[in-house]
Amino acid sequence: MKSLLRLLTLSVVGYAAFALPSESRAQLLITGNDEKVSFDENTGKTITHPAGKDTVSIIDIADPAKPKIIVNLPLMNTITGPPVNLAVTPDRHLALVANSLDWVKDGDGWKGVPDNKIYVIDLAASPPTQIGTVEAGKQASGMAINRAGTLALVANRAEDSVTALAIDGKNVKPSRRPQWRHHLPRCLLPSQSPPMVSARSSSKAAPTAWDCSTLTVRKSAMLK
Repeated sequence: MKSLLRLLTLSVVGYAAFALPSESRAQLLITGNDEKVSFDENTGKTITHPAGKDTVSIIDIADPAKPKIIVNLPLMNTITGPPVNLAVTPDRHLALVANSLDWVKDGDGWKGVPDNKIYVIDLAASPPTQIGTVEAGKQASGMAINRAGTLALVANRAEDSVTALAIDGKNVKPSRRPQWRHHLPRCLLPSQSPPMVSARSSSKAAPTAWDCSTLTVRKSAMLK
């Protein structure tokens, strides 16, 4: 039988330091593990598998030489898309993880189609656990949360839109989703103050930015 190597996937990756129950302080790494794709090392061909084995791992890296998996949550996610499908609230209590693609039968194999799920994970629980799922737009591919921890923006690549999620404690729900016609939301810029979504027109017009604090679109010379 031909040997198969499982792909190491980091479709959703991030880290945050926060206090865990019964612990003084912990440095955690959150990873998304896509188990739906492997490749044949002899032929180099990609092989697709049925869904059902994907996980989101919460890993204690207080000792980087000896990482410890705290919990593996059985949540579908994908290697496809940028590595910005995860966001953590400033108080480190919640993580939001987007699943960009659903997995459907395609002849003898499988393929990804745009999905809209955002998983809500309680990081303060022991162990961390999923406490809800909310819907964004098609192929949610980037997220950022404002400094107050009350608003998250999600860029939806397959429908050229942005979803705003209202955050109230552990409750997360869609607020409003402005539509960007003829634009392609590409990514979020969490390093900006406030966080912004970048987009470039399909007609190569000047780039725009969506301000996370005021929910307004503005031109930005920074985005080239």
